[in-house]
Amino acid sequence: MSINCKLYKNTRTNPHLSRVLTTIADYDIPGANIETLSLTDPVITVKNSDYINIFGQVNYMYLGAPFNRYYFLGSPESGADGVTRIPCHVDVLYTYKNIILASQCIAKRSSSNFNIALNDDMVQFERGYIYNFSKFPYTFTPENGDYILQVAGGS
Repeated sequence: MSINCKLYKNTRTNPHLSRVLTTIADYDIPGANIETLSLTDPVITVKNSDYINIFGQVNYMYLGAPFNRYYFLGSPESGADGVTRIPCHVDVLYTYKNIILASQCIAKRSSSNFNIALNDDMVQFERGYIYNFSKFPYTFTPENGDYILQVAGGS
């Protein structure tokens, strides 16, 4: 069996929609197999020692069909049977990045774009003055003096 994958070095491991990826390889790996057939946590087995060295240099991967997902790679483990097992864990955020970014939603928490109308215990606001500027239908002229308009008790 052959597995189509793109191997990367990922320098951003914390949960983010964006990644900093350096492509290491992009090819079909002959002789590879999926030992644990799971969309979230597959285990890839490789027999060829050339590929074992490549998997030691990478920490991130895109698996083609039927998976079509991005994965974090665990440490390769060589067995006594001459087979190396590479555990993987799906990166849900990056796999569905385009769908997430295109969605219309109100986020409860954001580090850069927050909404003071939403209740968030981690962000503190102090209620300040509310200003409403309206165009007054009367023209003030200097000959008539200076005017200050103040509305008390609401609008």
